[in-house]
Amino acid sequence: MAQHDMNVADGSGAVVRSDLNGALEALATCQMGASAPSPTWPLMWWGDTGNGVLKQRNVSNTAWIDHGSVAERLLRAGDIADGGSAGLLRADGDGSGLVGILAGDQVARDMAASALAWQMAQSDATALAGPVGLFKLADNFQSNSLATSLGATYDDANGWYSNEASPVLIPQGAGTPIGDMTSNGGLAAAFDGDTSETEANCAAIASATGKIGKNYGSATEVAYFKVWGSNAYGFSSAISGTKTATFVVEGSNDGSSWTSVYSSGPQIVGNNPSFEAAVPGGASYAYYRLTVSVSAGTTTFVGELQFFEPGTPNNMTLRPFPATISPGTQNILAYFMVEAVDSITVGTDLLAKLSIDGGSTFSTAALEDLGVVGSTGANLIRALADVSGQSGASMSYSVETANNKALRYTEFVGEVELY
Repeated sequence: MAQHDMNVADGSGAVVRSDLNGALEALATCQMGASAPSPTWPLMWWGDTGNGVLKQRNVSNTAWIDHGSVAERLLRAGDIADGGSAGLLRADGDGSGLVGILAGDQVARDMAASALAWQMAQSDATALAGPVGLFKLADNFQSNSLATSLGATYDDANGWYSNEASPVLIPQGAGTPIGDMTSNGGLAAAFDGDTSETEANCAAIASATGKIGKNYGSATEVAYFKVWGSNAYGFSSAISGTKTATFVVEGSNDGSSWTSVYSSGPQIVGNNPSFEAAVPGGASYAYYRLTVSVSAGTTTFVGELQFFEPGTPNNMTLRPFPATISPGTQNILAYFMVEAVDSITVGTDLLAKLSIDGGSTFSTAALEDLGVVGSTGANLIRALADVSGQSGASMSYSVETANNKALRYTEFVGEVELY
């Protein structure tokens, strides 16, 4: 008999795995026991061995619903009458009275997957790969473990696969320079491709604050920027002492009304420095300008300024090494976690395909986004596919992106075969 409180506590890898296996065993055996499990949950199943009946908690979690003896057989074709009142079901009915049972079973699986997903995300310092209870192919990607990762890059520091693209430099000759840093080499000097300029050849202004940028003539998205000072004194004419500078990027569509899209705090800068940062948000403007403010000196220098637009993500295909299962599987239920970088639609920009013949044949799964798992920032995705047209005992999956949308594939929670 197996019962569990459905709460997986923090602990070492072995302790957590044991706790998870206990929870999954309890779900698999319907919390079998002579006394009711505690605590109870809406739609929870309980195999009441004291009375020999199968019970289910009601939606409001206030009472148990008796579904009959555990010794009785399930429905068969002979239980369906052609019409009239005889038999448990009528052939001219729609069987809608059984929906609650199916929904309760799915809720239990979703709860188990959510608990495992949370624990996997919290245990990223410890590699977790392989079967966990009923869930096969579970992997929190603490190593580059997939058999196929087309169009994706494995991030060892974060333990995920991603198709995020590197920003692309907007040609320095594009657009018209703007700003007030017109002294010395003038505005054009900051866009001539030379990142090692003397003070005389830099864009400059006799002030502790200078503005410089580009009018691109039409809406352009800037995702990144990089700026250099002079090759001798950096961004400021001060020769010695601790120097700091702040950097603010603004966008505008008319050159007069500006919106801040990036702002740094004070940065310690020495001689011959450079500074770079990502610009968040995804908005597009025709005009961009950088404001550099220095803490010392009477002149501000910019030797070179580069703006970058977002790169185009690859479409990626991710597949594991297959796992052996028993033959006869009719459906596959899978759960995995993704962190969207771009706005995505499951089933359109994110696809999943499931296989029981080692990946020779894949069946497209119906996907549902079950929401963000706790504070992980990643969404749990449920995938369900009919694999009855396949033959084999080697389970695999293919998680794919379409329409060049960027995301991070953070955990594969596992697959469950349904017979």
